Amino acid sequence: MALAEKISFPDLQGVLEVSETLDEAWAYYVKLLRANQSISNSLYANKLDEFRHMLAPAKLRELEKEFYEVKEQLRKMSKKYGIRMRITRRQKDFIGLNEKIRLYIIKNKPMDTIRDFLGFRVTLCTGNEDSQETIKLCYEVLNELMKHFIMNGSLLTEAEPILEGECEEKIREKLIIPSESLVTPGFEDNVKDYIRHPKANGYQSLHCVVRKTDGTLFEIQVRTTAMDYRAEFGSASHLPYKLNKYSGAGIKLDLSNIKIKGFQSTEDGRICDLVGLVQSVDPFGLL
Repeated sequence: MALAEKISFPDLQGVLEVSETLDEAWAYYVKLLRANQSISNSLYANKLDEFRHMLAPAKLRELEKEFYEVKEQLRKMSKKYGIRMRITRRQKDFIGLNEKIRLYIIKNKPMDTIRDFLGFRVTLCTGNEDSQETIKLCYEVLNELMKHFIMNGSLLTEAEPILEGECEEKIREKLIIPSESLVTPGFEDNVKDYIRHPKANGYQSLHCVVRKTDGTLFEIQVRTTAMDYRAEFGSASHLPYKLNKYSGAGIKLDLSNIKIKGFQSTEDGRICDLVGLVQSVDPFGLL
C-alpha cells in the first residue's frame, strides 16, 4: 500500500459526542471517512465496514453456534488429555480497533492482515510453570482444532509474519522453548508461533485465524496457564505493550461529553468501551 498523501483522519471525539449509541458512532465515522475522499481514509472505512458486518445478528448467531461446537470439541480433548481447559470469547473494543487500523495505515502495513477483531482463547490449566509436556500439549490442541475447522468447511488464513525483535535474554532464559515446530506438517504457514518465537517481553501463545464461508474471521489463541499469567500480569502484560504500541495512533478522548453508555477510562487513562471487556471475561467455563 503506497500512499503519496499526507495522512489525517476525521475527528473521532466529535463523532462520539453527537452519537447516542456505539453503532450510530460507528456508522457516522465510516460516513465521514468516505467523505474525505483520500486513499487512506477509504481503506480505513472499508476495514471498519468489514468488521461492522461481522456484528450482524445472523453472523453473530452463527459464530455463537461455532463457539459452542468448539466447546464440545474441547470437552472431548479435555477428557482425552486428562486436563482441564478454559475457553473465553473476545472482541476488540471500538477504540482499540480504530487505534490498530490507524497504526497500520501510518506504518504502511497491509490492512488485510488485521484479523483479530473477533476470537476466542483456549487456556490449558497446566499449573504455574511450563514444561516440554505442557508446551507439546498446546500444539496438539491447536492441531486438533485446525482439523476440526477444516473438516467443517472453514479455511485457515496465512499467518501474519512475526515482526517482533528477539526476546530479551534475561526473560528468554525463564521460558520453555520447544526445539522444533510441533505444528502438523503443512499448516506451519497458518500458525503464528509465539511459543518458539516469543515477543520481546516474553509473551508466548499460538495464534491461528479461521475464515468461515460467509467471510467472517476469528482468531484462535492457545496457551498454558503460565503463559496466560505472564500475558495478563507478568513481563508480557498486554497493557503497557499496547499503550506504547498505539501511542502514535493519535486517539485522545475526553469522556466528559460522550453520552454513549459503556465508555470508561482505565486507571492508566486508557479509554475503551465495555464490549470487548465483557466478552473477554464471559467464559464458557472450565471443561
